Amino acid sequence: MMRSTKVNEIVNSSFTKPFKQRLDYSVNDSFLYSDTLKESFVQLNKDEDEDTCKFLASCYNDQSILKDMAASFLRNFMSLTDANGYTNRGEMFVFSWDQLVKLAP
Repeated sequence: MMRSTKVNEIVNSSFTKPFKQRLDYSVNDSFLYSDTLKESFVQLNKDEDEDTCKFLASCYNDQSILKDMAASFLRNFMSLTDANGYTNRGEMFVFSWDQLVKLAP
């Protein structure tokens, strides 16, 4: 299937440097008031986890644009939750197996 020029621009710009920077996060450990919290805190890095990278990439592929358009149309006839459910949108990724193993004592 041929994509329009605008769709190509959106998809190709999805992982530009400014976009990647918005996905990066860290914790200011000065807000971890107790030493116990500071010692037990584990910073997870998305770039070190293949499953996390795959999930993020899947959120910005050709099908996600079609799902967005379909959900927008369905939103005229049903709730946002139902529209997202019918179009298989709104997946949530909490931890990969490797991250969970890293966090487990």
